[in-house]
Amino acid sequence: MQSSSTQLVLVLVGLIGLWLAVEAARRLFLGPLAHIPGPRLAALTSWYEFYYDVIKPGQYVWKIKDLHAKYGGSPSLPSML
Repeated sequence: MQSSSTQLVLVLVGLIGLWLAVEAARRLFLGPLAHIPGPRLAALTSWYEFYYDVIKPGQYVWKIKDLHAKYGGSPSLPSML
């Protein structure tokens, strides 16, 4: 039998997982920018911008140019909504 502290941790992990799934669905399907085309990862998180600005320094500007060429005038970029 599991201790109550182990059960509490499992419940918290489950609630965090559920919150992440609901937030992802909201951003992808219900958010105000959901209809704008673009990479789904960029719509979900700011890590997309971080990758091109920090891991590949200074490449985010050029990636935006590529996204505009691929998706049109308004690709879905990380938002703070």
